Amino acid sequence: MFSRFTLQPCALKDESDLKQFEALLEKRPQYELTENEMKFSYIASRILGVPNDVDEYFNELFDYNEAKGIEVLHEQNLNKVIDPEKLRHIQEVFALHQEAPNGLTVNRLVAHLSGKQLLPQVDNPDLQHYIHTTFISVLKLYEKQHNQSLKTEGFRRFLIDMIKLSENYVAKWFSTINYKKQMPRIVWYGDATESRIYFLYFLIMLGCDVLYYHPEGKDGFESVDEEGKTFVVSHSGRISLEPFPDRRRERVATVAYQASKEIDQVLHHDNSLLYKPWQFRSYTPVARTLKTTYDELFLITKEKAFVRPTFFVENKHIYIPSLFAKISGVSKNDKEYFQRLKAVTSFDNSLLINTFPFTKEQKANFQYHYRDALDRGGKLHPDLIMNSHWWPHKRLPEGLQHGIAEAMIHTCESEMCKPIAKETKQDVALYVFAQLSQIPPNILEQLEKFDYSQEVPKIVIFNNEKSGELSRSDAVLLLFLNQIGVDVFHFNPTGRNDIEPYIESGAFDSHWLEEVNFDLEFHGSSAYKNLSQTIKGLFRPFL
Repeated sequence: MFSRFTLQPCALKDESDLKQFEALLEKRPQYELTENEMKFSYIASRILGVPNDVDEYFNELFDYNEAKGIEVLHEQNLNKVIDPEKLRHIQEVFALHQEAPNGLTVNRLVAHLSGKQLLPQVDNPDLQHYIHTTFISVLKLYEKQHNQSLKTEGFRRFLIDMIKLSENYVAKWFSTINYKKQMPRIVWYGDATESRIYFLYFLIMLGCDVLYYHPEGKDGFESVDEEGKTFVVSHSGRISLEPFPDRRRERVATVAYQASKEIDQVLHHDNSLLYKPWQFRSYTPVARTLKTTYDELFLITKEKAFVRPTFFVENKHIYIPSLFAKISGVSKNDKEYFQRLKAVTSFDNSLLINTFPFTKEQKANFQYHYRDALDRGGKLHPDLIMNSHWWPHKRLPEGLQHGIAEAMIHTCESEMCKPIAKETKQDVALYVFAQLSQIPPNILEQLEKFDYSQEVPKIVIFNNEKSGELSRSDAVLLLFLNQIGVDVFHFNPTGRNDIEPYIESGAFDSHWLEEVNFDLEFHGSSAYKNLSQTIKGLFRPFL
């Protein structure tokens, strides 16, 4: 008998290394069995998206299901049954936990659970101890990552799920296998709730082999796997989640089809700089606001996103170098000032805004909507926002919806919107969230036309303070547009503060020109005039 397990992940370099999933422990590197210790390596990988050959992808899953010694799990076949007596015992332990002033510590909580035989029971005492100490570790991980009391209703549901799944699977697997030769091997397919992800992570912490497949690329482990226990395989393809295959697919791709897919993979991968139209529609845009000189603004804005400095693509995110600048005052040379103003508004994807406010302030109470969009860790989550009944963008492509939701979250969390009066950070985040629940149609159209690696949309603000007053909700929308990767140019010939009362100065570049002008008008790239010159012209015959 021995008393110590030492495990580490198999060193994986690419997807081909996953073949070790089928190898016995003793055939893998780092395997050592002594009287007092068992050293071994495990396979844990998240396979996100689908390869070029989708049929082969589903056939591989089907083969796993047919193979002996591999457990394939998904929501449809998961054993979710729990004995009513065990459920009653869990409720009793949780009641004790609730009654304690600060709740029971994780160790004491598990001791009570163990005392009522609610944790997996196996015959081997070494293995029994190992499973129970690992269960403590996963509960402590949950506590750390949620940064909150474990006396919540959410934790109660989580605990019931963990005990239920451990009873239905861990006890059975470890009671029937020879773990010195082969630990349990599990394949998970499709969506997984938070408790399912933690259960799979519990299995990984035990040393089980776990492969997590999701054809849509949803990655439930991203926030859980802080220690990098899992290897990520990210395919470029994304398809909607399909039922788990019940038979092998016989469809054979033509040589031309396979060749075209291979060419796409070679020529149009994430960082090839040779991109197809809408290649990144399903990716999440992340702005990288550039700090530039005044002259550079007008050079960079002409460039496509992928040739701008610091552009890159990684892990289904596309990092877009964008501009956010306020130009206060006017040049001594009126002609140069207007030429630049005309140039930046003459692009097909430019939108000039010169009357204010250009947004309608959201007055409705969004407190409950905001609360419902928080995950169990108290953070806004894009999926919860997109699935809300009030979400107005359900007809947009899913990738764009996700990009809008992510940009909303970044804007709320950026702390770039200034508080007013005695507003708390939470009050400001709630205000920002409410305002971004509605986007003006003309601006939404610009986002729909935004092919992230190509031409960058431009929002041009011209505020001479003669056509209304820029509002706080206007300023919030400009922050949001910057977060999603749009170029924002803000011209104010008077030099007065307009967005400054609402937005932190670090959010945008500020450029001061030589003079200020209170009579300047601009109505678009084909029509502009200097009011003072016009008035002088009218009175010249009488001078």
